[in-house]
Amino acid sequence: MAQQFAVLCYGHDELLLHTRRLILREYFQVSVATSIEATAALARLEQMDLVLLCHSLSEEECDQMIELVGELWPQAKVLVLTAPDLGRATSLPHEEFAALDGPYSLMRKMREMLSGKPD
Repeated sequence: MAQQFAVLCYGHDELLLHTRRLILREYFQVSVATSIEATAALARLEQMDLVLLCHSLSEEECDQMIELVGELWPQAKVLVLTAPDLGRATSLPHEEFAALDGPYSLMRKMREMLSGKPD
């Protein structure tokens, strides 16, 4: 059986996070968090391979989370979902993916990031 990578989905919309968890758990071990405090608590229990940031987060929230991920899980990759006309002017290390490209393309992108090779 292939390695199941640990993924954290972070955002404020609990219904959206629940939906993402249902979709992504076919391929990943998925946790969700809606606050920085919940993320920090989770870090005491689990090691994350990838953190997925919701498209609804502000640029400032994304920057905070990217920095926090670097402190909590230095090896983890960060994937920021984007929406049309929503720019992310940050120089912090992360990759971006258009939220409207759909769940299957998202899973493919995540597997590619984690495996280091195209799917």
